[in-house]
Amino acid sequence: MNTSIDIQHLCDLAHKAFNAPVHILSADRKILYHSTSDNVCSPFYSSKEEHLSDIYQENDPFNLPLFRSNNYLENFVLIHIENHDDIKGTIIIGPTIHPKDSDDMIIKFQKEFKSNDNIQERLAYYQCLSEIKKTTLIDMGILLHYMIFNEKLDVDIVLEKNKVLEEIPNKNVKPDLYILKRRQNKPKTHNMSLVNDFFSTIKEGNKKS
Repeated sequence: MNTSIDIQHLCDLAHKAFNAPVHILSADRKILYHSTSDNVCSPFYSSKEEHLSDIYQENDPFNLPLFRSNNYLENFVLIHIENHDDIKGTIIIGPTIHPKDSDDMIIKFQKEFKSNDNIQERLAYYQCLSEIKKTTLIDMGILLHYMIFNEKLDVDIVLEKNKVLEEIPNKNVKPDLYILKRRQNKPKTHNMSLVNDFFSTIKEGNKKS
């Protein structure tokens, strides 16, 4: 069902309800509107539009909540919208992260960032992100879909379709990070001693970890 929607009001409501950034992008990936509690830019991208465009994939389905992660372990849910009178383009919830102090994040920092200053900058950025589980993000996407289309989606069907899409590696994702993200989406026990030691080292300014 196609219902009349105030797109900016929807964006603001979703942001307040989810405690996560919400962006609306045009069909050519330009930001039309956003609602966030802060305007912190990712240190990994040259612009917000590049940041958000990075999670697009070829042949993405329309009108379905899609869970995505990028090369930097940030998580999103997006809906590419078509056949709607008031919204044309994509609504994106995110970036978010889960968990914040993960082994995968530490492995990535140790591999890519030799400078303590670089690590501090990126740690500060990650601390600004909302910590939200994958299943919760999917639920957010289903609720957002209902707000747009007044149509109920079966959560099991949405999860299954996303699972199938996750089996197709994004050509923009590095192979080692693809493996890390696959691990991220499975239950695991984190090595908290590694996490605590690493963050203590950073706080003390000791570069010999």
